[in-house]
Amino acid sequence: MPAVSNTSPISNLACIGRLNLLHEQFSELWIPPAVDSELRDLPNSRARKLISDAKRAGWIQRWPDIANTKLVSLLMLELHREKPKRSLWRWKRKRITY
Repeated sequence: MPAVSNTSPISNLACIGRLNLLHEQFSELWIPPAVDSELRDLPNSRARKLISDAKRAGWIQRWPDIANTKLVSLLMLELHREKPKRSLWRWKRKRITY
């Protein structure tokens, strides 16, 4: 099963030489361009080599850059639209009033 990952699981497991744990769990690991960049800048050369080997083997793959930036902007607006939130404190305060 494919999965999407951020930097931390990949870099941390690669640093301790256990990147194979991700491959045992997921057939493919997809990473966004920003994660790819962060992984290339890891100070641990052994971790960088393990990650590079996994990319060459094809089970870690970089997402292509997004061409339709207008659509992304619209989707981000929809995703982050503020919904009215009623805080728990206000709810408790109203219920406790005598």
